[in-house]
Amino acid sequence: MGVVSEWARRRRLAEKANQSALARTPSARSFARLMTLARDDLSKSDAVLIAAIESNVPDIVTA
Repeated sequence: MGVVSEWARRRRLAEKANQSALARTPSARSFARLMTLARDDLSKSDAVLIAAIESNVPDIVTA
């Protein structure tokens, strides 16, 4: 596979993953589990989700 084709494939997959990540809302149980895990153990999409929630709802971080 060519370099450009491989890059385009990866980009399409990343865009598809970002769209599906934005569409799903984690349950309270999933959210609590993600908040208690170490950041190094989270996937990129989960880390972005947690960072967005922490920055927009600071009361959750202190709870």
